[in-house]
Amino acid sequence: EADGGGPAVRPVLVVVPTSVIANWCREFEQWSSGYYQVAAVHGPSKERGLDAIRSGEAQVVVVSYGTWLALDKSGNGLHTLPWELAVYDEAHTLKSNLTQIYTSAAKIRTKRRYGLTGTVMPNSYDELWCLMDFMAAGCLGPAEAFHEHYSKHIKLGQKSNASAAELQKGNKRSEQLTTLLHKHLLRRTKDTTIRDQLPRKVDNIVLCRLSKMQLRAYQRLLACADFQLLVRMNQDCDCGSGVPRKACCHWSAPRSEGGVLWPQLHCCPCSHPFDPFTNPKGCKRHKP
Repeated sequence: EADGGGPAVRPVLVVVPTSVIANWCREFEQWSSGYYQVAAVHGPSKERGLDAIRSGEAQVVVVSYGTWLALDKSGNGLHTLPWELAVYDEAHTLKSNLTQIYTSAAKIRTKRRYGLTGTVMPNSYDELWCLMDFMAAGCLGPAEAFHEHYSKHIKLGQKSNASAAELQKGNKRSEQLTTLLHKHLLRRTKDTTIRDQLPRKVDNIVLCRLSKMQLRAYQRLLACADFQLLVRMNQDCDCGSGVPRKACCHWSAPRSEGGVLWPQLHCCPCSHPFDPFTNPKGCKRHKP
């Protein structure tokens, strides 16, 4: 209990990338009107911030993901405190439950977690499940059930050779997943929040004439064999086969034809290139 017999105020934890710690603290101070104190647990003032939160002097803690992990490893973590809520900026940092930062963040004792991210959909549906399950445990069901019901059918429907039935089922599962996600996501865009506060976009196009040396370099690049491969890759092959050049006789530019890139990177047809650090026993006909 706080002084006077009232309920104690439980602290709020904000975990952010190192680069935005100062910005978060500045915004808190601007909008708090002195109602609460903010402690930044980072850098030289880290111990002072820890003391402030443990003593109750500060009600909000801003800490980086890296510092939180380091504190947890050293045994001085703050996960034992009963946090009112935890906020995770760039929450896609927690998209894999196999990482140390995920394991460390999962120890935080709080009933409410909020994630802020511009990348709600990571690279895979497994990462989506992991992120959502961290923020709202069980919201997408068990991982195996999520894969069987959603991700498997959605990915099948996205294949170029998907059948009509697979495409239909994939679209249906995708719509169901979107509806389910909307129960846990609040999407804010510039158009709906600060559009009237943003200045008009102004494009200034400045055309610069190439110098003689720049022009020679540019023309030489256009004429080189490697560039011509890209420019003409979809044209019919010169041999008369009717097949695009890239899939017939012109898929590479050897040194004899003026090629530079392919001879530089492929000195041997094997896939076991020598590297003095990672593969010292590899084929030395490859250039390291």
